[in-house]
Amino acid sequence: MTQRQTILLALATTCLGGMPVWLVSVYAPQIVATYSLQTATYGTLLGVFFLFSALTAVPVGRYVQEINWLSGVVWTALFSVLGLLFLAFLAEGLILLVIGLFIASWANSFSQTSANKGLAAHVPQALQGRAFGFKQAALPFSTLIVALTVPLFSTGDNWRFAFCLIALISLIVGHVAVRLIKSQGFALAVPSKKKPSPSKTNKGKHRTRSPRYLLFLAAGSGVATGATMSFVGFLVLFSVHIGLSPTAAALVLTIGSCAGIAARISLGFVADRLRSGHIRLVQMLMLGGAAGFGLMSIANTAILLAVGTFLGFAMGWAWNGIFHFVVVRSRPDSSAFFTGVVQASMMTGATLGPPIFGLLTEISYSTSWLFLAGAMLVSAMLVEKGYRLMPQVET
Repeated sequence: MTQRQTILLALATTCLGGMPVWLVSVYAPQIVATYSLQTATYGTLLGVFFLFSALTAVPVGRYVQEINWLSGVVWTALFSVLGLLFLAFLAEGLILLVIGLFIASWANSFSQTSANKGLAAHVPQALQGRAFGFKQAALPFSTLIVALTVPLFSTGDNWRFAFCLIALISLIVGHVAVRLIKSQGFALAVPSKKKPSPSKTNKGKHRTRSPRYLLFLAAGSGVATGATMSFVGFLVLFSVHIGLSPTAAALVLTIGSCAGIAARISLGFVADRLRSGHIRLVQMLMLGGAAGFGLMSIANTAILLAVGTFLGFAMGWAWNGIFHFVVVRSRPDSSAFFTGVVQASMMTGATLGPPIFGLLTEISYSTSWLFLAGAMLVSAMLVEKGYRLMPQVET
């Protein structure tokens, strides 16, 4: 595979992992109406998806560490198709919605671990910053794609057809991965038996245990992810709350997604040029996100909403690419496992963030946004602690 093919497939895989929850977020007004959900219940529904992702992230990371990364892409596509079609055709109640999200959550866990392993193995270190920037641009790119479907499927139960459309895209990506596996002579999703797993051959701590710096970095990323997932998950609902139509709210998400894509790709090029200071840049972006969420607490006009959304996407949700780049580069031989640890923390934060945000909206949306701003400040402090413990050659 060429580097370009690897990066594009990693981007597509990462897109697929998050698509189910972004579909639920973008079509939140319709889904809330269809199932007569309270705001807090809707937030809990988002949290359930990330809870399932957190529970599966580490074992999936260990599994992907043992197989070729393209097989992980196939698993991502398979679970994405199954989960999306279940949500589209079988989810006729809250319990069935949860089951559909459980199936789709496996795609989320496979997507990041597989994509990171592919980039670590096939992209030179000198180019990995921009590679991870492109790959992590998949998250706002996912929200952009989903937002663009709203004018087509915004009425009644038509949101189900949007799920079918994304399932078709997942099927295409899976087909491409299978063809690449066959062309390169890999076995499909079978752990290699030519050598024992790292956990059995390496007596050191780095491959089988999480070093202290990784635990603090993971904790910081978890808190920040809880905030950013709440931000994206409730943005459309909040926009409708302050008076925008669902289509206009989707436009706000579209603009924010474009800002997020541009920021993540640009920051990837910046990461390659920096010899050090990557973690400091992550902290600055988190603080910028805190400012954006603070502004959202007083956003009662479209202009303030647009500025807060821009800061939220371009800074508060743009640190992920550099963060994954640092984590993978600190231990490239354990990229999938380290990604699994980070993903578990991120998904734990995402599990707790939206339900708490939803509960706080019972007080006021302003309270919820201030809570997110405070969470971003805490995440910056945790990352600072990880930075001090981390081998300085990689920071």
